[in-house]
Amino acid sequence: MRVPDKKWAAKPEYQSLLYFCQMLDDMVWDFTRDSHRAPAMNTYHLCMEVQRTWDETQASSLREGLISTILDELHATGSGDPTVIAHFSEPWCKLAFALKFSVAQDIKVGAVARFFHQIEHSYLKRCRDEIQKLISGRPTQKEKMAILTGAFCSYLQNTGYTPRHISRVIYLRFFNRELVSKPVRELQAFFALFSSRPIEFDIYMSVTEQLAAAASDRDFVDYNGRLPLITRDIAAFKSTNEDPKKIVLFHSIRALDEFGAVEQAEAKMALVRAVAYTARADVDLAWHDEAVVTSPTNKRGYLVRARDEQLRKRYRDSASYQFQVVGKAKRAVLEDQLPSPDANRLKNALLSYANAFHSESRATQLVTLWSALEGLLPASNSEGRIDTVVRYSLACQRNLYLRNLFRWSFIEHLAMGREPFFKLLNKASDYTENLSRFVALLCFPKDESLSIELGALVAKSPLTTQRGFALYNASKNVRDLQRVVDAHVQRVGWQLRRIYRERNRIVHRADPSPNVGTLILNLNEYLVTVFEVLFTADVTRPYELGLDRLFEAILLDEEFRSKKAAELLKKPLSAQNSMTVLGFALQ
Repeated sequence: MRVPDKKWAAKPEYQSLLYFCQMLDDMVWDFTRDSHRAPAMNTYHLCMEVQRTWDETQASSLREGLISTILDELHATGSGDPTVIAHFSEPWCKLAFALKFSVAQDIKVGAVARFFHQIEHSYLKRCRDEIQKLISGRPTQKEKMAILTGAFCSYLQNTGYTPRHISRVIYLRFFNRELVSKPVRELQAFFALFSSRPIEFDIYMSVTEQLAAAASDRDFVDYNGRLPLITRDIAAFKSTNEDPKKIVLFHSIRALDEFGAVEQAEAKMALVRAVAYTARADVDLAWHDEAVVTSPTNKRGYLVRARDEQLRKRYRDSASYQFQVVGKAKRAVLEDQLPSPDANRLKNALLSYANAFHSESRATQLVTLWSALEGLLPASNSEGRIDTVVRYSLACQRNLYLRNLFRWSFIEHLAMGREPFFKLLNKASDYTENLSRFVALLCFPKDESLSIELGALVAKSPLTTQRGFALYNASKNVRDLQRVVDAHVQRVGWQLRRIYRERNRIVHRADPSPNVGTLILNLNEYLVTVFEVLFTADVTRPYELGLDRLFEAILLDEEFRSKKAAELLKKPLSAQNSMTVLGFALQ
């Protein structure tokens, strides 16, 4: 959660723009939790996915039922899309009618194709128009802005812009300078930086002699001339190019941004290395993690640091995730508490999970992560395999989701000022555990005066304020908290089925989608959640039950808890019902 240390960020007329910038930046940050990331698909790209999946089912004689969940997601997404509501209302009503009342799938897909034809060339512009309407002054329609920002961010990523580039542009355009123009003008200048036309980049990289010798691609050539004159860090780059390394040039790589171009260059080298390893696995086929990039608009060149390894960076650098996946697993794995073959099943799931971190292929990462998840969960009986995976995964999501929401809000509030934040927490004296104190301070009427002080503490961050207020508001009525959970579970169900389709697309067609990187981050989040729920289950249920019985008990507990929560729908959140509503007791 970044708050720019600039004068403009404190001015009332820029607060909506700040909210947009914070939200967009958070959606592409490597460490952002699944709930706050941009949706994998907006209305525009869901229409494209429907048509692509339909063509694949027809060509492969697959079950047409596979497309039903995408149509459901399209109906839900489009119905709440402010861009669709404001600019494509009539054609959308026709499509919604077809999705709801038509029986034949081909009629529904045909209606989607007609609707897509009407929005194809103007959806992005209209989405930006709607954002501009909300950008001046204080943010008053935050939920609408959140939907629009998610649709815009999703559009950029599905078009081919990398999260790193989007984050970099936000930093350079907003967080690292003082704004001088009106908010709308600043926003328009920002939008203009995202063209739909690819740029040709030249990539200079340092590689070993063996890797250079193994390459035969015409774009992968030795480069013996002078490096482009970049303004800084050139000495560090040159120092890595002493023998036996060489500098190679990837000429005219077409991409939307420099990070995407470097990814393409690294993909070429990874393929060369993979082929070379089939003949000899002990040679040094490596490249340095920095590249000098030039483009028509920057011929002097600039340095791009580190490979875009989101999966490795996000979870290996996080102590909390290391604890969840390693620390809590010791008793189950190392002390052999599980009966065989369940012990082997868990060990193999953990090994598959670890293997995903070592692959350079995103397609392989996704397939490996899916194998870890599918192998860990119980086998299907009468229902389809994907239905079983979804059912048990969603039970784990329900178990942790509200707890995680409060955890994440706790961290965001803490970032606004550690000392004053804990000073406020310590005043919630009914509890000893910090998260419990935060829930009480934020949600309970008894601590309303402290809640007001907490709001004042984070007032400089509109996004932190909004997320805290959303939890405060929902806690007044258990029904609203349940709706938050239900909406999340529905999204995860759609996403799991999308990931399963993507897994099949990779395994059976070797044709991954462009957005496979975002799916990997989502899938990893879901798998870590399953691990965390599993590794804490022995508090009340011994591991001797076996994995299947453990997961069945988790599923039954969540169904029972949902039933009990349904009896409290009109009541506010309280210390007495926190275990039933949130999934954890306040301490």
